[in-house]
Amino acid sequence: MHRFFTVALIAFTTAAFASCGESDKTGDDAPNGDEPRVAASQDGPKAPAFTLESIEGEDVSLSDFEGKVVLIDFWATWCPPCREGVPDLVELNEELGEDFTVIGVSLDGPETVADVVPFAKNHNINYPVMIDYNRTAVEAYSSIPGFQPLEAIPTAYLINKDGVVVEQLVGLHPKAMLQEKIEALM
Repeated sequence: MHRFFTVALIAFTTAAFASCGESDKTGDDAPNGDEPRVAASQDGPKAPAFTLESIEGEDVSLSDFEGKVVLIDFWATWCPPCREGVPDLVELNEELGEDFTVIGVSLDGPETVADVVPFAKNHNINYPVMIDYNRTAVEAYSSIPGFQPLEAIPTAYLINKDGVVVEQLVGLHPKAMLQEKIEALM
């Protein structure tokens, strides 16, 4: 049974996040004529609640950040654009003060989950990092009305101070663009 779960998890991770190698640091909303890769709404749905274990072994809930602007970053250590974006997220988390936080949700599977803690330490990640072992956060954020399913990483969700998901950002985006969007909500 455990072997079946591991094989199924690997297959899901590989298939669902096959587009990880795509980079959209240009900030284009519709690269290559595809569907829009950014969805936004000021009156959107409430952010799905979740509690996951952090890499420090503590339970962290989205509700712990009530009243703050939150950027939830779904990522993995094996994803080049995800790794490329981490320094910008670290800087934003440091520069934007107490009314903002990044939350990192790692989608690393059995083969790479051991890389998460060393990666976080080596990159001085200064925000909570959790591992979504059971894909509960992925499932919740894949079913937000009006937003695309979470099918590629990095994917970030921008949540305003009222706990409303106002934007979904698929791919790698420039720090200046992220900062502008975050500051508009503060």
